[in-house]
Amino acid sequence: MPEQGFPNNPAVNDTTILNGMTYKFNGSAWDKVAGAVSTEIPFATQVDLDAAVAVSTTQTSDIAGLTTAMGNETSARTTAIAAEASARTSEQAAQDSLITTLQSSMATKLSITGDGSQLTGIETVTKTASNPLITTNGSVGDQWINTTTGEMFILKDATTNENIWTGQSGSEVNPVVDIDFDIITYTGDGVNPRTFSVGFQPDFIWIKERGTAQHHALFDSVRGFGQAKGLDICDNNVEGGESNSYGYVSGTTSTGFTVGHSGGDYGDAHTNRSGHSFVAWCWELPIDNAGATSGGNGPARTYTNKSNGWMSISTFQGNVSTQHGIPHHLDAAPEFLWVKHLTNTGNHQAYNVTAGNDKVWNINSVLPPAVSSTRWDNTTPTLTHVILAHDWEVNDDNQNYVMYSFTSVANKCKVGSYIGTGATGNFINTGFEPMFIIIRRVNGSGHMPIHDTVRDDKTNNDARLWMSNTDAEQADADFKMTIQSNGFTIENTANHSDHNHDNASGDTYMYVAIAKQF
Repeated sequence: MPEQGFPNNPAVNDTTILNGMTYKFNGSAWDKVAGAVSTEIPFATQVDLDAAVAVSTTQTSDIAGLTTAMGNETSARTTAIAAEASARTSEQAAQDSLITTLQSSMATKLSITGDGSQLTGIETVTKTASNPLITTNGSVGDQWINTTTGEMFILKDATTNENIWTGQSGSEVNPVVDIDFDIITYTGDGVNPRTFSVGFQPDFIWIKERGTAQHHALFDSVRGFGQAKGLDICDNNVEGGESNSYGYVSGTTSTGFTVGHSGGDYGDAHTNRSGHSFVAWCWELPIDNAGATSGGNGPARTYTNKSNGWMSISTFQGNVSTQHGIPHHLDAAPEFLWVKHLTNTGNHQAYNVTAGNDKVWNINSVLPPAVSSTRWDNTTPTLTHVILAHDWEVNDDNQNYVMYSFTSVANKCKVGSYIGTGATGNFINTGFEPMFIIIRRVNGSGHMPIHDTVRDDKTNNDARLWMSNTDAEQADADFKMTIQSNGFTIENTANHSDHNHDNASGDTYMYVAIAKQF
């Protein structure tokens, strides 16, 4: 029987390795060879080792796969961390820049002055290139940074058209609103054409020669500009009746308007006669609207409209029916308006909320408002429409008309009423400093005086024009009023026959006041 661990049936002198030692077979037994140490792996051990190597190779492959996956994940995480670090670096840089800006502004009391046109920095509301003022309302908490001056403002009150921006120092600053009304005065030079600057692109331009008895000249972008497009508020002429002969507005620019000469010796008498003084009251109406009227008891007709929320102009076709609704696109129901037939010598038919929906008066007349159901159909204007009856002066079938409408909007326009006192000191609170005022007695006859703070100063404002006639501007202490930060005071006494126009004791007056917007 072979020795345990040695090969079977060995030949003489066969050698083998067992437990790291070399043995030789002498024919009957295995002799240890002295001093011989083998580096070979015994057979049994080799088998075990081969199996171990196979397992190791598999594990190595698995480890390599795991290593690759971990490497990919590490690479992705590294990329994400780098991107996040870059974003944080950019954000930190922006914050550092803001801190630097704020620190540089802390020493100065922050305020907005003038017309706000210096606010040319980064803001959170929209601006236009032609009008560098805030033109849309922001939200409470919005921040405005003027990068030119380093000033920062936070919006505290987002009421429409009444944005209140508070300086970073905590002091309240004046509201900054879009300017959509302004007044210019100029001396005519006879140049044809001649362009005037207003500061915005006007949509309604109302010109009056001041020094002599000349007609008013009204032009607007809804009807279009040109020699045949003028209207005169103080007479019943058709469209173009005056402008065809005495001057016209030919168009507008992004900042003003251009006048042209109608030909002949007096071809610019109403707009630019050399050496004569003029005033131009100008409105911007940036919102365009168009569509169909509500036909009421007749068919719907087309209309076009432009609005700024407190003043709008609509052109429309009549349908000779009752309850004909004309969209006005104001922020509230109109409180004062007039309608004019464009191709017939109809009067300027006026409505006022104080007089009531059963009254009408002709702006081009001093007669008192008369009872009538054929203009406003005894219906007060709604939030969306002015309601017309069937009278030909406001709603003849398929005839063309224009409607000018006004309503009260805080810090923009106030349509109101007051009672005359026949004494000095009759104060009317408008809630803002008026720049332009028209007045009309609604329970009797009277002209419609026009006052403004460009033709005259605020403390002795007596240079009145009449909306209802062609008279030249007249400065007379008996027409004096004082303009204040929150309204106006009529300083007339009861000793002048013209008091019935604005301050007869016990009489009721309507007024339209437009705010100084800068």
